[in-house]
Amino acid sequence: MALNYTSNNGQSLKLNKPFEDIDQIAVEALNKTEKEIEAEHPNSRDFINKHRGLTSDAIQVVDLLNRSIALESINRFLLSRDAIYVAIIQLAKEEDNVADVASLRTSVLNKVANRPRRKFLAYLAADIFKKKLICITQINTESKQKQLRDLLLTENIPISIKEGELIPSFMKLFEGFLREGDIPFYVDDYLNQYDISNSASARRRIRQEMIEELIELNAFNEESIKQHLPTVYNEAKKLTKPSHTNNDPVKSVLGGGRSSKLNLSVNRFDEAEHEYQEIVKENIKAAGMLDYIYYFDRYFHAFDVANLLIMKWAGGTLNIPEGETAGKLYGFHKLRDNRNSPEERAMLYKRVLNKGEGQVLQNMVVNEAFPIYWEQLMSEMLQYIQKSESKSHLDSLNNNGISRTRLYQLTRNLQQNLTEHMTGMAHLQVQ
Repeated sequence: MALNYTSNNGQSLKLNKPFEDIDQIAVEALNKTEKEIEAEHPNSRDFINKHRGLTSDAIQVVDLLNRSIALESINRFLLSRDAIYVAIIQLAKEEDNVADVASLRTSVLNKVANRPRRKFLAYLAADIFKKKLICITQINTESKQKQLRDLLLTENIPISIKEGELIPSFMKLFEGFLREGDIPFYVDDYLNQYDISNSASARRRIRQEMIEELIELNAFNEESIKQHLPTVYNEAKKLTKPSHTNNDPVKSVLGGGRSSKLNLSVNRFDEAEHEYQEIVKENIKAAGMLDYIYYFDRYFHAFDVANLLIMKWAGGTLNIPEGETAGKLYGFHKLRDNRNSPEERAMLYKRVLNKGEGQVLQNMVVNEAFPIYWEQLMSEMLQYIQKSESKSHLDSLNNNGISRTRLYQLTRNLQQNLTEHMTGMAHLQVQ
């Protein structure tokens, strides 16, 4: 039974499907998933009705997700079913105790990627195996079973649920799984012991490079794999090590006057970064730098000051001796037309941080939730400090602590928000 909740502006508890031409196997898998979820949570609709304001919050989340371009198609497909969506709303309220739209949205995204997605992909795989006459008992080792589970639950899984594309994309994935054999199992074990990469993306690149090299070496049994692991690991680190010789994106475009060796490698689709990740440290750091730049630009007019200095220097009213300062100013002057214009900077501030009055393009999504998350975190931090100071005198002897759960949750909400929105060209623009 479909929900009939509708807000004054016509929005309802109904998410849009990712597209209309969805493969029938995916539809049947979703029907089974919906039936199972509904049986586990039969009173979700009544639960939403009984909690004041929850219906309105759930409708606002639907509107946010319908406008989001970052919602992965399988997760959107799952949420387009009423029974699944309202069950997740109930879990978000019961388990995460969400109190606002932003927190509810984050909780919904986390929960749909867990149990409902697992059920859906399990039904999907079973139906495709049956249709293609693949006996699942052939995957008879613990390592292979774990690999297949992990592969199906990958957030960026390269499976298309469009009609005519589902089976080919799934079989391509499965053939790659069979081709790799037990190699990923031993590679992961080795990396867990010896790899100290700070970046998750760097580790993924090292992992894939190691797998490809071991396949090339025809190392498929345990003895052969373990024999080659140290060597292929060291080689993979060299091949995936980023170059820091030229960090200026403008100079990268213009060229440094020297030729470089042609890199004939290509990125695999399963290595591509998806716009929505749970937490991407590089995105958060870049967003912090953008916020830093915003204040120097908006309130200290750093770019205007630099331009003014150059104008006075060029006009002879300011004397700057030859040296590091003169070199930097001259470089800034020569590359000024290639860097972001004030309008482009304002657009970036608005899109990523929802700050300033910049105009964005029609297809851009403004991060409207960021100010809310930031205000919530700062408010909770002040409350935590006040509680800590007031309790310090009373509880210093028995060491009674103050819960930090809410603080951690708000921090995670902010991290996930910035992970989702600090994307595209934003990293290069910040540089």
